[in-house]
Amino acid sequence: MSEYFRTNPSKIYEYASGVSKVASVALAPAVGANQTLIAAITSTIIRVHGISFQSQTATQAGIVILNGSGGTILYRLIAPASTLPPFLLPICDCGYFETTSGVGLFGSVTTGDAYINVFYTTYSA
Repeated sequence: MSEYFRTNPSKIYEYASGVSKVASVALAPAVGANQTLIAAITSTIIRVHGISFQSQTATQAGIVILNGSGGTILYRLIAPASTLPPFLLPICDCGYFETTSGVGLFGSVTTGDAYINVFYTTYSA
């Protein structure tokens, strides 16, 4: 199997401006709009390669909308209650979505507090 088809969370991703290792952040955002998940870095794009997400409560599913600045929706997550396995977007070499240059990743939690892990790389625009 070609190395381009394998998933490797420690792989170094190469871009024209250099290399970037996969980083991760674990968060527990409460209900609220436009909460910073990953802070913006000047002239840098954030590419999301994987997500793990679960509601903090046993009785309701969690809903999180991931967005860039100005509320541009990048991805919607609907996760199971904490008694079920978490929602998982497995780490993917190419990534699922990215922010625009100089924009952080924000999340709007609409139904209940959540646990979320984001696996991402950053690179210069």
